[in-house]
Amino acid sequence: MTEQTEKQRLLNAWATKKERIALDFFRLRSGMSWWEKEKGEVFWCDLGENIGQETNKKRPVVVLSSSKRNKRLSHATVAPITSTIRYKKTGDATSGLKYPFHFLMKNNVYQFLDNDSVIKLEQLRTISKNRLDGYPIGQLSDEDLKIINKKISNFLDL
Repeated sequence: MTEQTEKQRLLNAWATKKERIALDFFRLRSGMSWWEKEKGEVFWCDLGENIGQETNKKRPVVVLSSSKRNKRLSHATVAPITSTIRYKKTGDATSGLKYPFHFLMKNNVYQFLDNDSVIKLEQLRTISKNRLDGYPIGQLSDEDLKIINKKISNFLDL
């Protein structure tokens, strides 16, 4: 199977799942309490099949939009979490994260993660809350959220 054929197969499978998620919105929107997501909560989320370097598949995401806005809106801004970590390399040694806009989550601190992971802050997305699985699997500390806010600000040149 060629890379292009495999991509087409994955896109078709995602189209079916996306239709179900979209139609669930109409069924679920009357019970708006499920919309109330807090900044810093981590959920499983189906990001689907995307284009190029955009993050794909079901994975943890962290909610980064404000809790105040999350109470009223049917969507939230999130960043994907991945266990693929890129480190700077100098010769044979590695030191620090390769990208300054990634945030390292150690699984000995965030025990809801199976592995050390990074939040990919360059991949911020606003999504329907229908994509988020029911209950949060974890919560980031206030201290880490402050660091993340600064990294986002630097990434966006704010």
